[in-house]
Amino acid sequence: MKTLFTQTLAKEKTGVPPIWMMRQAGRYLPEYRLLRKKSPNFLSFCLTPSLTVEAALQPMRRFFFDAAIVFSDILLVPYAMGLSVVFDEKQGPLLSPVDKKFCFPKEEDVLEKLQVVAESVSLLREKMNEESFSESALIGFCGAPWTLAAYMVEGKGSRDFFLLRRLALQEKSFFQDLIAYLTSLLSKFLGLQVRAGADMVQIFDTWAGLADSEQFHEWIVAPTKTMVDALQETFVMGFARQAGNKLFAYAHETGLDGVSLDSGCDLLLANEILPRDLVLQGNLDPVRLLVGGEGMRNEARKICEQCQHRPFIFNLGHGILKETPPEHVEQLVKVVREFR
Repeated sequence: MKTLFTQTLAKEKTGVPPIWMMRQAGRYLPEYRLLRKKSPNFLSFCLTPSLTVEAALQPMRRFFFDAAIVFSDILLVPYAMGLSVVFDEKQGPLLSPVDKKFCFPKEEDVLEKLQVVAESVSLLREKMNEESFSESALIGFCGAPWTLAAYMVEGKGSRDFFLLRRLALQEKSFFQDLIAYLTSLLSKFLGLQVRAGADMVQIFDTWAGLADSEQFHEWIVAPTKTMVDALQETFVMGFARQAGNKLFAYAHETGLDGVSLDSGCDLLLANEILPRDLVLQGNLDPVRLLVGGEGMRNEARKICEQCQHRPFIFNLGHGILKETPPEHVEQLVKVVREFR
């Protein structure tokens, strides 16, 4: 079935831009905080389809977004690869770090463990149809090879991911093997989600901004193109956060159907330098949404105006902040819906 979302991705003209938000399901919703108590930890929550589906549906019921996104986490992939993954509330994700001695598990074994995400997608599609969200799209996703490698090498989140950048230079042969392995595995993982019912997929490269120009082409652009080529007949969006002027190569050389823009990206410049048939997605600052008010509404209208003559999906420049009042999200959706 055609949806406003898929029509936009197919470059068909629509009256208003579709809207969804990164992290639209999660801690800013009181109903999510209650739901979260049903599982002992976040990893267990993500591995329970009945809970993840309910989490994904909660913002749909409140705000009637044009797309639901499967509730999961990019670090389920390294978990399925056999790494220890713990989500600590104070420190963030903690992983058993890999080095050049790491033995890559068989892809089929990893994908078997990731079937739980496909189950979530399939069940979510079923529940969306039951709850009259059949006209909304369903989004699958994964972390990009570079970003997953960042967490796997560093063993945790970091401001600069020094260990990642050093390994990529000092142990290039191993790092090349790691990126190639992740590229192949993630392509198949996204394929699982599409076959389970996802209408499109998004590749999140949260730490793309850490790569220099050479690394960006080798470890971000090239793997993304390989993944896009493997997902023929599937709409693929990419989010190379803080890529700066390297966004031009990312948009032109990967074959992506669209790119998400972070809040630091100049929309007017992006409109000028990026292909006119490329779907843009973004890019309201999540802090503006948190603060709300007329400033938020005016900025949202400005974003819609700047992108009204090209395929465009309204979103934030990053995820909804946990302190955001749900009422502000409701106001934002109303502004976008009423834009003409």
